[in-house]
Amino acid sequence: MILKHLPPFIEKKIFISAPEEILKREVFVSLLLIILSFQSLSQEKEKNFNTVEIEENLPGSVSETTIEKQDIEKIAPYDLGHLLQRLSGVTIRSYGGLGGMKTLSMRGLGGQHTNLIINGYSQLNPQSGQNDFGLIQVENIEQVKVSVGLTEERMLPASGLISGNVVSLTTFEQEFSPKKISLRSSSVLGSFGQKESYFGIKKGGKSNFISATGKYRAVEGDYPFRIKSGSEEIQDVRKNNEFSEYFVNLGGGIKWGGDSLSRLRHLIKIYGHLDGADKQLPGAVILYTSGADENLETQNFQSGANYSLIGGSFRLRVFSSVAKNYLRYFDPTYNNAAGLIDNRYETLNSSSGVNSVFERKKLTLLAASELSYNSLNSNRGDLGIPRRLSSASIIKLKWKTEYLHLTGALANQLLSDQNRSLDHSNTFNRFSPQVEFVTSDRFSEKFKLNLWYKESMRPPSFNELFYSQIGNKYLEPEENRQSNLGISYLKKWRKSELNIKVNGYYNLVDNKILALPTKNLFIWSVSNVGKVEIYGTDLEILLSREISKNSTIEFNGNFTFQRVLDISDRNAPTFRHQIAYTPSATAQGLLSFYLHNFAWHTSAFYTGERYSLNQNIPANSLERFVLFDSSLEVRFSFAENQVLKVQGGVKNIFDSSYSFIKYFVMPGRNYFLKVSYAIN
Repeated sequence: MILKHLPPFIEKKIFISAPEEILKREVFVSLLLIILSFQSLSQEKEKNFNTVEIEENLPGSVSETTIEKQDIEKIAPYDLGHLLQRLSGVTIRSYGGLGGMKTLSMRGLGGQHTNLIINGYSQLNPQSGQNDFGLIQVENIEQVKVSVGLTEERMLPASGLISGNVVSLTTFEQEFSPKKISLRSSSVLGSFGQKESYFGIKKGGKSNFISATGKYRAVEGDYPFRIKSGSEEIQDVRKNNEFSEYFVNLGGGIKWGGDSLSRLRHLIKIYGHLDGADKQLPGAVILYTSGADENLETQNFQSGANYSLIGGSFRLRVFSSVAKNYLRYFDPTYNNAAGLIDNRYETLNSSSGVNSVFERKKLTLLAASELSYNSLNSNRGDLGIPRRLSSASIIKLKWKTEYLHLTGALANQLLSDQNRSLDHSNTFNRFSPQVEFVTSDRFSEKFKLNLWYKESMRPPSFNELFYSQIGNKYLEPEENRQSNLGISYLKKWRKSELNIKVNGYYNLVDNKILALPTKNLFIWSVSNVGKVEIYGTDLEILLSREISKNSTIEFNGNFTFQRVLDISDRNAPTFRHQIAYTPSATAQGLLSFYLHNFAWHTSAFYTGERYSLNQNIPANSLERFVLFDSSLEVRFSFAENQVLKVQGGVKNIFDSSYSFIKYFVMPGRNYFLKVSYAIN
């Protein structure tokens, strides 16, 4: 018996929940994990923090997190999805590990509520409504900012300022550098045929730069696995799991004007990106079947340019981008009249926008607007030829008092959908408020209080509207209301630093778009039948101590407890049940020790029990799991600003058998060796 993997065009969302005794056990196990990770530091009466693993923008929101390049290197993630799964409040749905599709949920909201922005350009995918974070490389990333709800970044596209959550990346290709030459290269060899090679070069200067990066990686993917099926345990080797992919990035920029804040400065940047992948899709594993024949081929192109004008109290950004995405899904053994599936899709996305910021003493005014056009063409006649014209606009006012910073904003989203082939036309127009209160440094230099409320919507994707049999062209957008109360504490003394953040949140989603069975289990339909209540809390602890002149120890840990409940129908058997694949408890801890040119990193990652179907019964339960990774690195410095680094490590040290999605097995113990060289 084979359970085919979910098609790449949509994730079926089903509601479930957990008994109270299980929730208590999840909380206890997660807290115990953090305490055990902390135990090695507890001998010191004074804790220090020279640098932090994920540092906080103290003037900004308590619910905003920044990850720097050096922090990414400690974890040595496969991709952006593998990195983000360790953040509090983030739930990753991974379909098979390295190379597998990865989508994310932040604080219980579906992936369509998170806007991925790279170098100031939105990576909108109107076909599925969300991004595959397994396709985003990390070697060229300089910084990742993850904003839950509100964001302090001002020059993001208006669609990012409006969306429920934002993941914003800045890459090597788009950064000015005073160095004449900056160079980066790395090679990785790992288990299961993993091979990666990356190279980047930048010619910089006082007023201009030009850069290029490229990467190739390939994996055979034939890893052994164990999986329970009823009372039996299957042991086999993953099949049809090979893939290869490439990435090419180009960048350039020029700036001119005065150096002082009182004179106007001008800046122009251009950006280009191309990637392609050829992936075998192994599918789900049931009984004694571990393989499948499906294949996914993708190619994505994006280019953009932006102009910035910076004055003493004024800043302006004007930008434009165009993107083309190609996807081919091929199944040569599908049981239909043709004996196969060969579906091809091509989306075209273009956008232009403007951001302006005016500051005067205690007042800051931001206004932003963005206009986008999206289209989808396919060899499937039943999809029609969907087109979407949309605009996003926001005006935000921030007022700083002696003890409190107050922010108010009003956003507008206007969408017009057309699909003449299916006789479809619809328009959505929504106004959404945002409010935030943040204490100032004058109120307290150690404590920061943050209270905010935000409304947003996400439109239905083209697949949800038009895909064969399941599509529903009468769908309304999902309406989302988010609220958060957070507090952070920062303490520095001697050679130590401690940062603690606690957030409590409550979200409510109306018109939830769900794919549910209609006539039978094999015929589904998409409808606005869902209503979801979300509440939870995040705890983050960042701690560092400089032990001696040449040695430092650091710890980063977080814990999340959340309830994501179906409240659609009080009479339904799943009323107030946890949404599928959403754990009630997650936790992670990362411990790093530095001595001279050596560094040792070890991490623990815990995911609590989840359910795969719409009832909380043992048969639908997925086991909780804990993963341990460890790596050792050594750095060699040559001449000026030249660094050679060798890093080796092991992931899933104890060879745990686990899965994020039922029957999509993940790799057991695996190893990697990475050699990198940089001229900075």
